[in-house]
Amino acid sequence: MTIRAKLISVNILIFGLILLAVAAIVYERNREAEITKLDTRLDSYASSLSDEFEELGSQKDISENAGLATVNATGLLDVRLRLTNNGGQIVAEHGNLPVPTSKQLAHISEPHHVFRGMTELDDSRFRYTVRQIEDEHHSRLTLALASSMTEIDERLDSLTLILIMTIAFALFLSAISVYVVVGSAFQPLSQMIITAEKISASSLHRRIDLPAARNEVWSLANALNEMMQRIEDAFESQRQFVADASHELRTPLTVIFSELEFLRKQIENERLKEGIDISLNEIDSLAHLVEQLMILVRIDSHSIPHEETEVRIDEIIVDIVRLFQSKVMERDIKLNIFVEEAVTIPGSPDDLKRALFNLVDNAIKYSPDGGAVEIELHTDTSGAVVTICDTGRGFDEFAFDSAFKRFYRSPEVRHTHEGNGLGLSIASELIEANGGSVELSNRESGGARVLVRFPVKIDN
Repeated sequence: MTIRAKLISVNILIFGLILLAVAAIVYERNREAEITKLDTRLDSYASSLSDEFEELGSQKDISENAGLATVNATGLLDVRLRLTNNGGQIVAEHGNLPVPTSKQLAHISEPHHVFRGMTELDDSRFRYTVRQIEDEHHSRLTLALASSMTEIDERLDSLTLILIMTIAFALFLSAISVYVVVGSAFQPLSQMIITAEKISASSLHRRIDLPAARNEVWSLANALNEMMQRIEDAFESQRQFVADASHELRTPLTVIFSELEFLRKQIENERLKEGIDISLNEIDSLAHLVEQLMILVRIDSHSIPHEETEVRIDEIIVDIVRLFQSKVMERDIKLNIFVEEAVTIPGSPDDLKRALFNLVDNAIKYSPDGGAVEIELHTDTSGAVVTICDTGRGFDEFAFDSAFKRFYRSPEVRHTHEGNGLGLSIASELIEANGGSVELSNRESGGARVLVRFPVKIDN
């Protein structure tokens, strides 16, 4: 869940609880006010009835005129009454109303005591009151008076609907407000994320735009920019060190290699020659590593040329095959070439030759003695396609995501093949710098397949 979603959820929860509490208080206050108003009207009407019954005199007269007593029930709806004497006999009755219970009678045993409550009659709620009155003979009569709460319930239902709609609308407005406000507050963060995603080892110079307001987001962006500056300085220092070290190593390595070769020609001792050959091989490997480091320095310093030079990729492949003839003959590896036609692509000849050289060198290195390496060049709708296949063990399952990382070598080949893990990385970066792409896969028959695509210009 995003921070914005969490803030909206928390806001709705807290604000909703507050609104529900307020709504409950408003509803309860209105309900109490309505009931109090109804009780007041019932009390007033009960007093009027008491005066009227006293004027009528005998219980017989009251019974005969009880129906007329409800005519002037102002503000009351569906009034019902029951008047009983001390013996529980009904003196007067209007409408259906239960006989007062013993609990109610016990509550009104003292003068001026009133019992109030609610009951349900004919599927409707009624508010009723029970009290005692006296006739002209000072005989106590029990008056039960009830009025329908239909109008009150309707008003309370309307109030409930209004409160629900108000709460829903308020929560909706609150959620929209939080969404807009948080979105506005997080706008600089979104821009920071977009910029940060574009920063890589080749674009450490990029910086995050600082927001106008000097708030916490500004402080975060400024801190990230300062961190990126420190990383760039450290990376540049490391790149410069590699460049200087590689440059300084090239000359002494060349001198040592030349001197050892001269020395080898001058001596006759076979054991000394063997030792010199081992040293020459190690120096050659070291010189190759220095050369690769120099290429990485060029890549990281963006000094790879991007001029649109026309390069015959088929001729480069033929030249590379010639360079490996002696190596494949020593190991009895077949190096097969399949070229459909002459293909011209835009790019740097040196970089493309180095990239394809590394790929072919890898294919030969990981093919067993007596194996085969196939190089195919053809064109399709996407451009020129160079396919390099070998008969080795192929790529490991987890190597596809890491094969192009610098100095990466899988644990399985680390102890069986020499290398420094830079061949594929350099090839990939040089090819991409010249507008191409590299894909890795394994052949069903065994071995690895490297697919290189270039934009193409076909010769007529």
